Amino acid sequence: LNVGPDASRPTICGGVRSKVALDHDRFSSFGLPARETLVATAIATAALTAQRRLRGRPMAEHGRRSVQSCAGAKNGLSQAQWINGVGDIQNKYQAFLIDLWGVVHNGAKVFPWVLETLEELHNRGKPVIFLSNSSRRRETNIAALTKLGVGRHLYLDIITSGDETWQALAQQPTDDVSAVAASLPNEVLAAEKLLVFGNGADDAEYLAGLAPRRAASPDEAELILARGC
Repeated sequence: LNVGPDASRPTICGGVRSKVALDHDRFSSFGLPARETLVATAIATAALTAQRRLRGRPMAEHGRRSVQSCAGAKNGLSQAQWINGVGDIQNKYQAFLIDLWGVVHNGAKVFPWVLETLEELHNRGKPVIFLSNSSRRRETNIAALTKLGVGRHLYLDIITSGDETWQALAQQPTDDVSAVAASLPNEVLAAEKLLVFGNGADDAEYLAGLAPRRAASPDEAELILARGC
């Protein structure tokens, strides 16, 4: 995105242009400066415009095109190139680290291309590890993927921030300390009264394996764990 002196005409490299009129009164309640609001609106509008222009084109037509940012064009940076499938790059890598939310699924269903891609990687002997900032434990995510139709044979393991945190809190003083546990203050590791919220029914299950730690009210909690999806 390039916002030049004429701020009402933001552009995106590749010829996608969008002119956005900013209603200052409409956005003033959000406390956003006019220019920042304009940039945010322009990004969303230009992205939708680009998406509409690509619809209907055969994949072969725009798959060969390369996408290059304005900064990259000026500084001679390497181009980011569209690929037609994982087969285009699978020989370059021995293993694949893949995100979950927004890449494999949207929380309700697996994206159409995912199973075919994972099967191809599996058949080619390429190990896949899912790496996610999900606050849920490893086993919870495995069960969710199974329910969504992602077979256990299609990936080697799952690493989540929620599971790493749980493992750190579950460690006993005699255990070998993990890197995550070593990075946490002693006050966190010693806390026994926890307020856990943010993930509904899974919060109770998450806390269940952390005995002697127990659930606590906001007033008595020694540690608060705010969890996402």
